Amino acid sequence: MAELDNQPVIIASSLTGLLISYSLSKARIPHILIGGAEPDDKPKLGESMNERASLECWRFLDPEFRQYFHTKSHVSFLNGKIVSMQYLANPNRDISKISPRKAKAPSPAIFKGLLHLDRIGFDQALYRKVKASEYCTFIHNPRANVIYDQGSDKITAICLEDGPRLETPAYVFDATGPFGLVARAAGVGKKAISRRERVVWTHHWSDSGVRPDRAWWFYGTNILRLIPDIDGIDGVAWLIPLGQTMSLGLSVDAATYPADKISKEGLIQK
Repeated sequence: MAELDNQPVIIASSLTGLLISYSLSKARIPHILIGGAEPDDKPKLGESMNERASLECWRFLDPEFRQYFHTKSHVSFLNGKIVSMQYLANPNRDISKISPRKAKAPSPAIFKGLLHLDRIGFDQALYRKVKASEYCTFIHNPRANVIYDQGSDKITAICLEDGPRLETPAYVFDATGPFGLVARAAGVGKKAISRRERVVWTHHWSDSGVRPDRAWWFYGTNILRLIPDIDGIDGVAWLIPLGQTMSLGLSVDAATYPADKISKEGLIQK
């Protein structure tokens, strides 16, 4: 299909892929997004964002997405018999502008604050927004294969399962995450920089429609360092309120707690 050739191509409708497509559409750049079905209602990681990332996303995305951001006023950390709490500035503050010299453009003054993200609602809303853009040609195809030319060090084509072949893509954005589709095709290896972790998490939510807005703990992020002598397990756990949802889980060393020796339920019970 010649009309699809020579365009920027994004591979995978992951959150990374969706944000790239959203950025290109905002810049009015026609592009192709190769992706799968709409994100489901299963809990997702990636709720916590650092201060700079959360504020940048808040400003970059359209106001319709702000309902999925949840403000935090404090972070509590429990480490054995030691408990600490960091209080943050009001996360609903306005971002003021400062300009020390009139010759320079004003720059944002970033103050302390924290935002967390409801990934279930956000991912679904962003997926629909991206697909509806006039600048995005969405190709539903869960599998793609890239043709890499070593001599020119370029991706010369993208082959789709039971679909068209996209020739000479202008740019290729690989949003396949750890799978690294383009890196595999180019023979670029990966090296682990830390020990592999095993993460178990879930969500609890209320269908009552009543949100405890006045509960102070609702605006906190809670982190617990699990110590074997006290907790019977070595790892890190969290509890993050998100709207009417509670995100909770734990992270442990995968070699110490392998899946074939202890189940997810066993980790939670510990």
